[in-house]
Amino acid sequence: MATEGTSPVSHEVIKEVILEILKDSDLENTTEFKVRKLASEKLNTDLNSSSHKKLVRKVVEDYLNSKAAAAAEFQKLQHK
Repeated sequence: MATEGTSPVSHEVIKEVILEILKDSDLENTTEFKVRKLASEKLNTDLNSSSHKKLVRKVVEDYLNSKAAAAAEFQKLQHK
């Protein structure tokens, strides 16, 4: 893994770590900041740059949107 301030971690690796964190988290009490902090610790790299913050936000939003869409689809199937 990259050490703080050295070679960057690929966006794909960051996304994988974020998704792993989200899957294991209580989404009612987990903030984007907490996700970014945990991912930074797991990857041993600083994710506080604006580009990393945007990446984390996008991955979190996409994950939440997919969960909401899956829940809506499930509800639709329940009413058929």
